[in-house]
Amino acid sequence: MTERLQLIIAGHIGRGYQPYDVEFEGHRVLGGLACARRAHDRLNEPIVVKEALDRAGAGEALRREITMLDRLTGRLTDTRYPAQLTRLVGHNPDHAPPFLVATCRGEPLRHWESDLPWDPARTGPVVDDLLRILRYLAMTRIVHGRIGFDTLRWDGKGLQLTDFEHATLAGGPRPPCSCCPPRPATPAHPADDVAAAGLVVYRLYTGEAVAGPAEAAERLDLQDTPLRVLLENVFSADPRKVPEARELLRRRRLPDPVTRAGSASPMPEREVEARRNFERLRHEQRAFRQSLPRRPDAAPPSSFPALLTGLLLVAALIVVVVVAAL
Repeated sequence: MTERLQLIIAGHIGRGYQPYDVEFEGHRVLGGLACARRAHDRLNEPIVVKEALDRAGAGEALRREITMLDRLTGRLTDTRYPAQLTRLVGHNPDHAPPFLVATCRGEPLRHWESDLPWDPARTGPVVDDLLRILRYLAMTRIVHGRIGFDTLRWDGKGLQLTDFEHATLAGGPRPPCSCCPPRPATPAHPADDVAAAGLVVYRLYTGEAVAGPAEAAERLDLQDTPLRVLLENVFSADPRKVPEARELLRRRRLPDPVTRAGSASPMPEREVEARRNFERLRHEQRAFRQSLPRRPDAAPPSSFPALLTGLLLVAALIVVVVVAAL
């Protein structure tokens, strides 16, 4: 069934609501603080429409997801937006209930849980995409907080991370329901997502379900060398010892997707903010000038004074010549 939604399109701030046609598929699915419904747009891109439920914290969770997805779009400006991350299409905060529209492809990894462990040929591309996801999150200083078999989707070709309603910025307070590892008294840290992703990698390769990072660390010693090398210190209780995403990419011998050849490195956050402030001030200055009353056109300056001055100089020169000749 086709419906026309009214959206504030991502990246089109100041243009108001715009029509956006979607073709819904199936029924609404309740999950957490939102009601989700799969659809595709007129370009046949798979999307999801997420509505905030009438529950405490639902509106805040939706706003948080919009903020984080908007941040991803703003920070990943020097590369093509990665397919490994859900992308905000738009949102409508004035609708009852408020909702957002984002890209969403494939099915949750949970769908294939009974098939684990996968063979290495199938697991490798999934793990590679997962490490790229960690790199994008680290570069944008976003801590997802819920990386797992329900938020990672697979379409047979690539992995995609969705559901950012529990995400926060590194160093900030953890929102409710942040998962792995459970350190609610400490600020959010990129190591949280690395450990959560490590649990996914461990499960994909071994098929073993573990209770958390501590148990995974104990069992890791019993695994093959490649898996032990990849996940070394990933489950450490000290976030300072947990390897960064770039190190994990190096262990897999993968290029850094953020600074790959032919792509400029993303601007530092302070420079991005400074440019935004400059554009805002320039816009305000232009608007102020346009609001001023126009001055009447001034009359063109007369050429008579200049002509008179020239004649006087010529006359003086003639007098000097005559006097000198006498």
